[in-house]
Amino acid sequence: MKIAATACVNVGKRRSNNEDNLCFNGECLNEQSREAPYFRTVTLTDEQCFGACVCDGMGGESMGEAASLIGANAFAEWLGRIKTGRHFRWNAAAGEYFADGGEKVAQYSASIGAVSGCTAALLLLQEGRAYFANEGDSRVYLLRGKKIKRLTTDQTLAEMLVKTRRMKREQAEHSRAKSQLTGFLGLAQCKPNIGKPFRCRKGDRFLLCSDGLTDMLSEQQIYEKARIGEVSYCARDLMDGALAAGGDDNCTIILVEVS
Repeated sequence: MKIAATACVNVGKRRSNNEDNLCFNGECLNEQSREAPYFRTVTLTDEQCFGACVCDGMGGESMGEAASLIGANAFAEWLGRIKTGRHFRWNAAAGEYFADGGEKVAQYSASIGAVSGCTAALLLLQEGRAYFANEGDSRVYLLRGKKIKRLTTDQTLAEMLVKTRRMKREQAEHSRAKSQLTGFLGLAQCKPNIGKPFRCRKGDRFLLCSDGLTDMLSEQQIYEKARIGEVSYCARDLMDGALAAGGDDNCTIILVEVS
């Protein structure tokens, strides 16, 4: 399995601090590096395991920054255990990350006496199969052929209203309820959305992103920018598109191609 992947992070045009973080095959942003624009590209040949995670902090400034750093570092530790293990059961393994990461974020919240947390959207590629899961509203997409498919489900009030048929999908995309989380890493009893694994096909692309991208660009715009060209070019084009559209929030993008 050959993998080409690019990750980029930008604070945006309206925020003074970055509450996003990521784990890019083991590398996370630290306290010194997270404010500067981040851009990394890797090409892996015969790689048996690749993992990535996007975390978007909540709680305001230092609280959100700390929560997303905890979530990203917890994923890096979890990924290290996955890479050194021989076999795993996906639901149990994913549940282990969300339980461990959630507990660490909750402990941090208790230590400062305030509510904090972060989203977590993760992708694991191992032996030709794709595994994905999320809490919150950071997303994982699959681009295959001429289609883009959202693999994850947002844990937001808007999504809940759509599911219960109290709001139409078109209304939800422009509703304040879209930003009201019903689940996140650090929330007690939060149940993660753990996806069903599937076999990768040659040319599949996976996009992980925070809402700093999806609030700025439509899914059709994302597809048009992410599908054709080298992943490094496409990831940069997506970030430029989010900034050109206003850059209202911190934005994190990870684009991965399997061949």
